[in-house]
Amino acid sequence: MFTKKLKLAIAAIGLIFVTNNNATAQQSFPDKPIRIIVPFPAGGSTDALGRIFADKLSGLLDTPVIAENVAGVSGSIAARQVSSEKPDGYTILLGTSTNLVMYPLVSKNVSYDTLRDFDPVFLAVDLPSVVVVNPELNVHDMAGLRSHLEKNPNDGSYATAGVGTPGHLAAELYRLKTGLPLNHVPFQGGAPALLAVAGGHVKLSIAVLPDAIPYIQGDRLRALATTTAQRPTSMPDTPTVTEAGIPGFDVYSSYGFVVPKGVPTSIIEKLNQAFQEAMKQPDTQEKLKNLGFELRGGSPQDFGKVIEQQKEMWEKVIKDANIIIG
Repeated sequence: MFTKKLKLAIAAIGLIFVTNNNATAQQSFPDKPIRIIVPFPAGGSTDALGRIFADKLSGLLDTPVIAENVAGVSGSIAARQVSSEKPDGYTILLGTSTNLVMYPLVSKNVSYDTLRDFDPVFLAVDLPSVVVVNPELNVHDMAGLRSHLEKNPNDGSYATAGVGTPGHLAAELYRLKTGLPLNHVPFQGGAPALLAVAGGHVKLSIAVLPDAIPYIQGDRLRALATTTAQRPTSMPDTPTVTEAGIPGFDVYSSYGFVVPKGVPTSIIEKLNQAFQEAMKQPDTQEKLKNLGFELRGGSPQDFGKVIEQQKEMWEKVIKDANIIIG
């Protein structure tokens, strides 16, 4: 009996010790560098977004915050890595609609589940896309594109940054709504996809704004319509696909930050507060708007709702378009 009581006492002391250690760790957070894992290569808009917030959080949290690129397979390699990290708040994933929602729905080989393996921290921005064509194509608006493709079905090839990306699913949604003959031509990233359209090798693309704007401004691509319900602030003179006669067309990619499931709520709240403060700063807002992002900001719950809403939307499109890869 004495031995049993002794064991219970030791176990209780151990539990108190662990609990106290956890409480101390939460109170002292952060006391070492934090990593933001960026799921795409250096140099693109997603990388810029990650580095803008890493720089701001370093000052706000008084600890180094390092942006680290882990690219590959539509951002899923980075997501898989972060899902298995220790849930202590020191590893953050820059999550996008692509690696949190779209690619996991189209691929059978994704080892993580977004809702099961991550906790949302902060909803940062939305990124609209734009329908672009080669300027040599005698098409100047969405009505003209539709008429051209009906008469020239062989011109229906569209270039994207890859399978399960916003451009891919947006084009498939457009195909489902119009019945037009479209053929997917995936590339390894947005830059080569747009180069192919600018070079006349592929006729059209639906591309995220930061990738497309330099080509549009340089007259290497012609913008026909943006994909969101409202005109983006960075392209106020370009009509939306809905305005062009396709009702209910509202496609954008949401960007935010998530952590491995199990990070203490107090740490998530502290991180969210730091992200909110970073977003409020005028230079942050100016940089993000110049990149073509639409500013959001929000609580962990806000980002969680966006993830669930997009999952519901794209699940139906993927099923109807039969987009599944092994």
